[in-house]
Amino acid sequence: MSDEQRIESFEARIQQLQKDLAEQRQKLLTHEIMSGLLLTNIVRIVNKMSPKENAAQILLDGLKEGQAKAAEGDARNDPHTKDAFINAINAVNRAMK
Repeated sequence: MSDEQRIESFEARIQQLQKDLAEQRQKLLTHEIMSGLLLTNIVRIVNKMSPKENAAQILLDGLKEGQAKAAEGDARNDPHTKDAFINAINAVNRAMK
């Protein structure tokens, strides 16, 4: 295989990887939106089923408690865990509106 063929092969592979990355980003975005929609609707449904209980507040309290425990545990240095709690808390806050 000549150098020119190798370069063409690498360029083709790079283009394929860029296409795969774009597809994965789109799937991730779709999943994030879907998760937010599901959570919002679940909180609203539970609130309708149990109007005397504030499901969103109970969930929010549980997430904040979990966030505090995570900060003290093995996950304290894991940015993904921190982001997950922040995003979940934000999603519940949005559902409460």
